[in-house]
Amino acid sequence: MAENADLLALLAEMKKSLEKGQAEMKDRMEKGQAEMKDRMEKGQAEMKDRMEKG
Repeated sequence: MAENADLLALLAEMKKSLEKGQAEMKDRMEKGQAEMKDRMEKGQAEMKDRMEKG
């Protein structure tokens, strides 16, 4: 029975680690999307300025 308990503990630890990794990946994705949005907005503003000046 001790082996089952050890396996369940290991499985719980693996699940916890996987969930942490997924949360970190989600955070990175959201941060990357925010950065991309900022860059796009800056690029659009620059293009608009150039069009108005040119």
